[in-house]
Formats: sequence, C-alpha cells, structure tokens
Amino acid sequence: MLKASRLLKKYGIRSGILNIVGILGESLSECLETLDFTIQCRPDFTSTSLLYPYPGTEIHEIARKMRLLPETEIHFKETYYIHSPLNLPYKKKIENLQKLLPITVEFPRMRCLTLLLIKLPLGGLYNLIRRLHKGFCLRYKIFYYKLSLKEYISLVWRFLASKAG
Repeated sequence: MLKASRLLKKYGIRSGILNIVGILGESLSECLETLDFTIQCRPDFTSTSLLYPYPGTEIHEIARKMRLLPETEIHFKETYYIHSPLNLPYKKKIENLQKLLPITVEFPRMRCLTLLLIKLPLGGLYNLIRRLHKGFCLRYKIFYYKLSLKEYISLVWRFLASKAG
C-alpha cells in the first residue's frame, strides 16, 4: 500500500484512504500505528470512522460475545463518525483520535499535539473540526471543479445539516 501510494503521488494521481479505528481488541497504540501509516502514505484525502457493529451483523454478535456491548438494547441513532457503542478501553481517546486523524494526516507536524488533544474532553469541538476539514477536502481535493454560487451554498447547507457527515 505504501509503494502504491508513492506511485500515485509520483504520477500526480489523487488518492484517499478510509480508515476504521476502535476495532474489537484494538489498542490505542494500534490506532496510533494506523495514524502513522496513513501519514507515511501521504494521501490527498483521509476519512476515519469508528467500528459500528450494527445489529444483525456478524461483528455485532462477536462484540456481544466479547461483552463489549451494553447489556441493555442500544438504539443506533448516531453514525460511526460520532461515538462508538462499544465498551472499549480508552474509548474517549479513540473517539477523539478518529476525529483528529484526518487533519493530523494533512498536517503531520501536529502528530505530537494530537497525542495531547485526544486526552481532552473536547469531542464536540473535534467533530466540528473534522466536519469542516472534510468539507474543505471534498471541495478542494476531491470535487475540485468550479461550482456555481448556488451549487456551493446548496452543498455547504446539505453537508452542515446532515447528521452523517
């Protein structure tokens, strides 16, 4: 994957990496390895989600057997970009890292700062930063064609109003 990423860069082909953190049995240090590897790949766009074991899936049953899901039935109202329903060690740090990972990949020099930031209870702020960064990347790195003012306003409105973003 690293070799492929370097070839894409060499020939000016845009690339993106989609990560999942908070996987069953994954430690915080393994999540940080994901961050470091993604930084090495130097993608044009990165998106990171949390493992979200939806009911009826095999991963949901595995998580239930591992006692990583609450005993009471949970309602899956949020998306895999906000919170993990799993009872993980270092859960808040992993959730914060998930939100900060794409911007840390964009600005690798903030890697040490990210280690401090994931300890702070600022998940809501980090989610806002994640959404703004994602919107910037969508506009200028993925869909880099010229939008009309009407298209741009519509795109921003839909993005900010959505719960999934």
